[in-house]
Order: sequence, then structure tokens, then C-alpha cells
Amino acid sequence: VVTCPGDITVSNDLGDCGAIVNFEATATDNCSTFGGGTAPSSPMVISGVFDGPITGGIPKVVEFYVISDIADLSLYGFGAANNGGGTDGQEYTFSGSANAGDRIYISTEITAFTSYFGFAPTDTDSDAGINGDDAIELFYNGSVIDTFGALTGGNSGWNYTDGWAYRSNNTGPDGSTFVPGNWTFSGANATDNCTTNASCSSVFPIGTYTNSSGGGSGGTISYSHQPGDFFPVGTTEVTVTATDAA
Repeated sequence: VVTCPGDITVSNDLGDCGAIVNFEATATDNCSTFGGGTAPSSPMVISGVFDGPITGGIPKVVEFYVISDIADLSLYGFGAANNGGGTDGQEYTFSGSANAGDRIYISTEITAFTSYFGFAPTDTDSDAGINGDDAIELFYNGSVIDTFGALTGGNSGWNYTDGWAYRSNNTGPDGSTFVPGNWTFSGANATDNCTTNASCSSVFPIGTYTNSSGGGSGGTISYSHQPGDFFPVGTTEVTVTATDAA
């Protein structure tokens, strides 16, 4: 199944005969050649969540991993579904671009994050203010492409209060379905009284997730007109084709 962005309108300057347009499509495949299940080719996943032990529940962290190059991160964002109350939709929008293998760390603040992990977060935003019963949705162009946690109900089996959850290598993204088997959980209160990740008895494996597929499914997505091309004035239709690896 190929998911394409909607119609894109770009304004060009007076006298220009067109404009450069960036866009991305995603695809999912459930063929057995991908090891069963659903293996989207979306180029980003949620790779970890952390609810810190320091007073105020900090640092709070959502980690994302970039599977393949993303020219325009503003097409992506995330939202937290708080306290089992259902989706809140996209609340945070990424910016810039990213290369395959990049990790993006969103926290609520810089000081505690840096003190605990030894480096600064990528960005700070209140939307990363998660607690151990909050689910996370990753969006592309308004559609959910990966999910951590159950959006409604309790957090039985995935409670990460004063703890963490981390994605297993080469899993995901999982679309709109939470797959607990693709994650490792510290359990609640696992980081109580810890002051740094390195000295904690329950080490959050931050920055260790890898995905060797280089594109999620191992298949390819091709375009009749490439993202970043110069498009002339008028309407141009782009055809997107997803091809299985086998």
C-alpha cells in the first residue's frame, strides 16, 4: 500500500517559470519475504522513550531513528497520547533534513538531559513531556507511520514510569499498531535514585538501535518525478511505484 502526500501547492516568484518541490511517499508490505507481519518502508521510527528519575520526572526523552535519508523533515512529526485518553494528533513538527543513521532526541529541557546522558538533546519541546503511561505516535504528512504504547486503556505490560522502553534492532516502523514484542521494557521505577545513565543499574540503551534495511522493507519506492525536482508552472501529476525486494 502506497501512501502519498496530498496535492502540494508552491508559490513561485514573479517571473519564475516554476519551483522546486520536495515530497515523500511511504509504502507498506506484508509479504513473507520480509519475515512476516507488516514492514513499512517509512524512513523513520520511534526507537526509545524515557521517563526520568530526577525530581519532576526528568529527563524526559523520545528518541527517533532515521532509517534512510529524509530531505524534508517538516513532513514528519509526533504526538503523545496522554494517560490512555486516545490520540491527540500531531503536536510536534520536525525541521531540516536528516541522513540515514541519524538519531533525533526530543526532550523537555537541556540541563537534566545533558547531565544524565552526557550530551545535549537535538531539540526541546513540551510535547516530549511524557509519563510512563503515555503513548507516542509518529506521523508522516498527517498519517500515523509508527506507534509506541496503547492509545487507550491502561499501560499494563509497557509501563515505563521512572524507566524506559527501547525498540529491538531491525523492527518497525509498525504503523498505527503497537507491537510490544518489538520492544524491551525496564519496568516501572527501574531508574529510581539514579543520577546518570552510565551509573544506573538500569541503563537506558540510548543511541544503540540500528536498522540494516536502509529503507524499512528492503523494497524500493520510485517516482515519475523526483522529490526536489524543478516543476513548471501548472499541475504536474507524480506517479509513485513501490517494488518488493523479491
